[in-house]
Amino acid sequence: MGKAAKRVIVLGAVVVALPLLAVMFFYVLLNGGIHGTILRIKPRPNPENPGIKRDRATLEADLDGAFQRVVANMDIAYYAESKHDVCYDGENNFMRSEGYAHRCTLQVTRFYGFDGDFRERMINFEKGIISAGWHLGLGNGDGRIRSTGDGMEGYMLNYYDARPNVTVDQIAGPLGYSKGPFDLRINWAERNTTQRLSLELLQNATGNLNRFYDERNFQNINDLFRRMTRDHRYVLAIAIKGNYFEN
Repeated sequence: MGKAAKRVIVLGAVVVALPLLAVMFFYVLLNGGIHGTILRIKPRPNPENPGIKRDRATLEADLDGAFQRVVANMDIAYYAESKHDVCYDGENNFMRSEGYAHRCTLQVTRFYGFDGDFRERMINFEKGIISAGWHLGLGNGDGRIRSTGDGMEGYMLNYYDARPNVTVDQIAGPLGYSKGPFDLRINWAERNTTQRLSLELLQNATGNLNRFYDERNFQNINDLFRRMTRDHRYVLAIAIKGNYFEN
């Protein structure tokens, strides 16, 4: 084969390869670079896999232990719990990288009734969980605190004290708390509360819409609220969640 023919072959290969390389580069760029592209091609987990089910059961036991410690010194009455078990895809592209391909999360939400001085009870609640190792701010279940805000005393001073004529569901509270791999969020209401959507929404473990597994055992909030407020003035909902799978 002559030199001219070799040059033609090489030139043809370059002409064919360049568009393919451009397409590959554009694909990698859209998917958030090489790491995002690798995450994108990882397979979804099977939630019924025995190993994953075992990890889910372990997490559920750990969440129960976390609840026991959180409410250990609180004079509150337990009424019911809900569970949300959900697996979803991470978002990894040129605009956003969540750092995981797929994640499975279990959240348990428990509902308690109590009476007394709301302001004092909530401040003491926060003091109790902080002394137990929780930190102000949410970490999205991976142990890294990403969002913080005022503590309970600040919310009581700036919102509760400033609005004495509204029901407590209209009083803002801390965004949440983190301890290791767990996130804890709360919401509250009282006997005269008419808008209970916040209690309903607290049962949801994540706002991620890319779900491929979604098992929920939620409470009927209106029925539960009526039952609880026959006995107590205030309702406190506590949600604790963690992840049992991530790739």
